[in-house]
Amino acid sequence: MRRLFATSLAILALATAVAAPAPAQQPAAGPSTSVPPDKADAFGERVRAYLLDHPEVIREAITILQNREQLAQAEATKQAIIARADEIFRDPASPVGGNSKGDVTLVEFFDYNCKYCRAVAPTMAEVSRNDPGLRVVYKEFPILGPGSESAARVALAAARQGKYHELHQALMTVESPVTEEKAIGAAAAAGLDLERLKRDLSDPVIAETIARNHALAAALGINGTPGFVIADQLVPGAIDRATMERLIADARGKPKATP
Repeated sequence: MRRLFATSLAILALATAVAAPAPAQQPAAGPSTSVPPDKADAFGERVRAYLLDHPEVIREAITILQNREQLAQAEATKQAIIARADEIFRDPASPVGGNSKGDVTLVEFFDYNCKYCRAVAPTMAEVSRNDPGLRVVYKEFPILGPGSESAARVALAAARQGKYHELHQALMTVESPVTEEKAIGAAAAAGLDLERLKRDLSDPVIAETIARNHALAAALGINGTPGFVIADQLVPGAIDRATMERLIADARGKPKATP
């Protein structure tokens, strides 16, 4: 919306500049190829009159500009996905669900305190169950405060005990807001070794994994949750089952993103 407003102002400023009276010109030595002031004024008046009679031209110009910008952004994102494919799809520190050798990979950047992530979690679980060829990569991307950061760390620590998926589902359903205390409680309910969990929480590798996810999200232009990457496409925001299944089907017809 801010860019649209700025573009509108730029177009209106251009129209005003064209229609504005030309400043008085001083005689110049030698021959001149400049447009005489009276002709410049007449042209500006014609432009102004046309824009006043056809304001839809400005809207059309803005729409064309927006479309061009969107296409340029989509292409830039596609190239970023290709360039950082290993980090996105094959980072060994990112937990993997579904079929680890599936033919299509769906990557999710999420936060356990994000209501949209929590809303889409059952859809992801159902689609994964029903699609034996789907591989899911989980990117812990805590952006909603200390509770989210703690929950992400607990989840990654749980992965070391082979309990990531159980804890992930539990944290998506535990009463919000999710805090460190609730995350530890969920881990205990899932049967994790809490002493080992607490030792693993202090491992700098876990903090580094989360930091890498933040840097990767920034490189891809992900500034909210959830954010999905599939094939060479970035899909921001929560999506319904039909959309998710369509994206997966489309991805099966595309080559895999490789650096």
